[in-house]
Formats: sequence, C-alpha cells, structure tokens
Amino acid sequence: MKLRTRLTLATASVATFGSLLVGGAGVFSAFNSEVSRYDTVLEKVAKDVATTKGDQITAAIESAADRSFAVKVSLIDTESRVNDLFGVDPVFSNQPTLEIVKSATEKPISVGDAVPYRLLAAEIDGGDFILLAMPLAGAYSSAGQNLVWLLWFTLIEATISSVIILVLVRRDLKAVEGIAESAKKIASGESVKLTKLTDGSEVGQLSIALEEMVEALERAVKVERGAHEAVQRFIGDASHELRTPLTVVKGYVELLTQRAGQDRAFDAKALDRITKEVVRLESLINDLLLIAELGEIGLEHTRAVVSVDLSAVVQSRADDFETLHPSRKVTRDIESGIPIQAVEELILQLLYNLFSNIEKHTDAQDAVRISLARAGKTKVRLIFEDAGPGLSDDQYDKGIEKFVRFDPFASRQAGSSGLGMTIIRAIVARHRGTVRLSKSELGGLKTEITLPMKASRL
Repeated sequence: MKLRTRLTLATASVATFGSLLVGGAGVFSAFNSEVSRYDTVLEKVAKDVATTKGDQITAAIESAADRSFAVKVSLIDTESRVNDLFGVDPVFSNQPTLEIVKSATEKPISVGDAVPYRLLAAEIDGGDFILLAMPLAGAYSSAGQNLVWLLWFTLIEATISSVIILVLVRRDLKAVEGIAESAKKIASGESVKLTKLTDGSEVGQLSIALEEMVEALERAVKVERGAHEAVQRFIGDASHELRTPLTVVKGYVELLTQRAGQDRAFDAKALDRITKEVVRLESLINDLLLIAELGEIGLEHTRAVVSVDLSAVVQSRADDFETLHPSRKVTRDIESGIPIQAVEELILQLLYNLFSNIEKHTDAQDAVRISLARAGKTKVRLIFEDAGPGLSDDQYDKGIEKFVRFDPFASRQAGSSGLGMTIIRAIVARHRGTVRLSKSELGGLKTEITLPMKASRL
C-alpha cells in the first residue's frame, strides 16, 4: 500500500473516530438532558401529591394538567390493577407490576415497553400508588436525528480532512517518491542528482541528508578510482625504477663473466658501477618499504609515540648539515624547548629527506634558512627555505599532493629514489599535519610544515 493511501486512510480514520467519539458523547449528553427534564416534571407532580392534605388523586391530575409536557396519571391498587386517570400516552402494553412500582418510588426509572417511558410512583393513603409516566419517544426521536446528523457530519469531515492532508503533504509525497525512484537508479549504478528541499521539514532534511550521502558516495568512488589508478601507476613506476638498476647490474655481470681477468681497469669500473647501482637499489627498496609502512599502499603499522624535543633534533641536524656543507650560508631561527608527541624515527626520517632535497636539488653555495616556532597553543611550524632553482609556478599551485611518485622533480643522481616528496607528505600526514610548498624569499623552494604538538592515534 502506498504512503499516499495510508495517509488518506489514517486521516479519515482519525477524523471519523474523533468525530464519532465527541459527537456520540454529545448525543448521549443531549438525550440524558432531555430525560432529566422529564424527571423534573415528574418529581414536581409527585411533590404536589405528597404535600396535598386533601384528595391526592385530584391533586395529581390537576398538577399534571398544568405541565407543558404530557404526564399520564394512573392508579394501581394493592392487587396490581391499573386504572388510567388522566392523559393518553404512554399506552401500557404491559402493565407495571407492584415490584416495578415500588422501585420507582424513590426516583424516576425507565421502563421498557412498546413505547418506553419514565415512571415515578407516589404512595397514597390505603396502600395504593399513583403512577406518573411520561413517554420517551420524543427523546429517542431527537437522539436518532442527532445521530443521523452526526454521521453526515463525520462523513463530510473525514472527506475534507483527507483532501486537506493530501494537499498539505502533496509536495512532500512527490519528494519521497522522487527519492525512492532516485534510490532505485543509484542501486542500478546510474548517476542521479537529488533535489534538495530547504523548507526545514523532515522530508526536506531527508532529501538533504540523502543528497549529501550520494555526494559522499560519489566522492568515495572517485577517491577509490583514483587510488586504484595510483596503485597501478605506482606498480608500473616501481617496476620501471627497480628494473633500471637491475638491468645495469645484470649487464655488467655478464660482461665481467665474458671478460674475466682480461682488463683490470674495466673490472674495477664494472664493480664500482655495480656497487653504485646496488646502493641505489637498496635506497629505492628502503623508501618503498617506508611508504608502504606509512600506509601509502595500504599497509598499516603502529610505532611508539614519544615526546620528542623537536628544537633539539632540528638544531642537531642543522649542525650536521652546516658541518658537511661549509660553503653554504645557513641561517637559523629555531625556538628552543618545543616538545611534540610523535614517532621519533619518522621525525628523523622527515628531517633527513628535507635536508637531502636541499642537498640534491640546489648548488653547493646556495643559502639555506631554517625556522621553527610555535603556531598557536597546539601546533608547531617548521620551515625550510633555499636559494636554489625552486619549482615552476604550476607546481606551486598544485601543491605537494600533486607530486607523484618518481616525479621528474626528483633527481636520479647520487642514489636518489625519487620518492622524497612522497615520504615527506606521508610522514606529515601520519602525524595529522600539513605541508605547503611556495616560493621562498631566497629565490628557491619554501617547504612549510605544520604539526600538532599533541598527537592523536597514529
């Protein structure tokens, strides 16, 4: 059963039940009120009979005749014989017994007969009873008419209520039907665009939530597709990078085998070349393993998070760099006493790659500037700048996220694996930080890293 039908039936049922309940109570109350009026008349006549010191029967007839309602006066003797004295209605199809009469001496009672009536009895001298009766036909007739009007009113009200509810929820129902149709299309793999309702209704909130869910799913599909493509590209690039040194090693080994002992100078050159390629291959494999461990290709590994004195570590690595490169002008602005919660080995690896990038991609005389300071109460900012050639403008615009593994920016010389930027990005991301690349005031590259001082789960 459709929602539209259920809403219509529910509305009609509630309206009908409510109307019948309230109207029925009203009809019943009106009937009781009418009967109460009859009882008042009967009690007044009975009171007149009881207060009369003379002929009580005459008093009863005279009192009944003065009433605007028809009151029948009858007499019943001790042998249950009934004599009608005044009035016509009600006609007693079954004469009341003495037991019924005696039960009606305290207050009026209803007696079922061909024409139901209210009965009140007043005992007189000699043990006889004067019967005062009023027919209930008029009260029942009014109640019947009221019930007919109630049924018509209930029918009209239920119809109007159903129409009103359909008008009010028509747009929401269409929206729900549209959402259901869109859900079917989404399930079948089609791309759909849901219409957001911003009226604040529950259906509007549902449409907004579903639209956001669909957008999130589409983003997730794009990310998954991009990740799949990245993995395929990574496998292809890694295979190529691994094949290159292996090809060199294999070639020189074959030459050494063919020319063993014939040319010592060539043998030394070949061994030196093989050693360099093995070192490069080892560096490449280590970098690949590190990226895998950092989750770049889906592997998970948890290392201990400790408190690291970042100021001391950066100072120490800067001392080493300045010692090994005396021809460079190294400027430092390192705030002391900055502890962070991090994986110490990864922080050391991060600094190694930052200094290594400067070493490999700038001239030996290019200046270097290193800055470290707190960024607010919860973060720390580390900046490396150089006076080298830097990057192209479009690479600055793309940011570090657009650096692919084995990017042409990376050098293949001196055993470089071409994964420096990828490792930097992965380590910073593992520590819930950010990396930003921009042009340095020195003319080269500015690498700005922001890290939280307190690490969440890594």
